[in-house]
Amino acid sequence: MTDTTSVITEKRGQAFWITINRPGKRNALNGDVIAGIAKGYRNAHDDKDVRLIVLTGAGDKAFCAGAELQNSGAAFAMNHSKPNVDYADLLRLSQNATKPAVARVGGVCMEV
Repeated sequence: MTDTTSVITEKRGQAFWITINRPGKRNALNGDVIAGIAKGYRNAHDDKDVRLIVLTGAGDKAFCAGAELQNSGAAFAMNHSKPNVDYADLLRLSQNATKPAVARVGGVCMEV
């Protein structure tokens, strides 16, 4: 198991679990979380024994509240020297994944 505080990764059999570990902030996304999820995806894809990626959130109040409103500028700011911000890179990484991924959502879930 790897613990980077904001994201915990763990291999369980053939499943690679990525857990957003910010229950006090309802697992809101910030730069550390985005980097941790991306690293988890890359580690899962590099491991030939992994057949499934599971993305979940810690605690029982929220799977993920979305972007952190406080101090979120670093994770979502546009850098004209690097037009592909980290969040967009994470979305591309997950979209181009060659292993299936599921979200383990507990509690209320809303699609917008």
